[in-house]
Amino acid sequence: MAEKAAWDFVEKLPADEKFELVCINPGLVLGPNLNGGNFSSGDIISQFLLGKMPGLPHSQIQIVDVRDVAQAHLNAINLPEAAGNRFMLVEGSYWFKDLSTWLVESHGSDYPKIPKKLLGKWLINIGALFMEDAKFAKAVWGKTPTFDNSKTKELLQIPFRDMKTGVQEMATALIDNGYVKDQRKNKPEVEKKEEEK
Repeated sequence: MAEKAAWDFVEKLPADEKFELVCINPGLVLGPNLNGGNFSSGDIISQFLLGKMPGLPHSQIQIVDVRDVAQAHLNAINLPEAAGNRFMLVEGSYWFKDLSTWLVESHGSDYPKIPKKLLGKWLINIGALFMEDAKFAKAVWGKTPTFDNSKTKELLQIPFRDMKTGVQEMATALIDNGYVKDQRKNKPEVEKKEEEK
């Protein structure tokens, strides 16, 4: 609705007041964060790390690295051919199980509560009676969405970063920035030096 309002606004402007518009529509934005404040994608990955999810829904989410989102905004300004276009910013569609596997690989020894088992659909069906998140999970259960990001790659010149690396780097950044309590047995050298002071 917000995007449609933007296109309608520009369309209705007098010719001498019109300006170029580019719309960028990202999926769930993941990747290393710089802040320690609350944000939805940080909440999702922290719930994985801390085992606050009862299990994994058999659902896929469309994700993109935050650095690709930033680059897309710069390219939208700097590339003349981007004007007047809308771009889907999604690197890929991944199962919740994929995210769990990546996080277990990089952080599982320090965060053993990362969920690894799929939720039963019966549990989602019951939860959907009371919770919006469960209603959404029920609607997309087992479905594989399709999309085409070739326009973003070609016209906006975004090659897209590997999301496995992006998710793992996000988990590290959440810990480094204090968003998730540091349970690492082997803390980075920088932290050790600070602790010695």
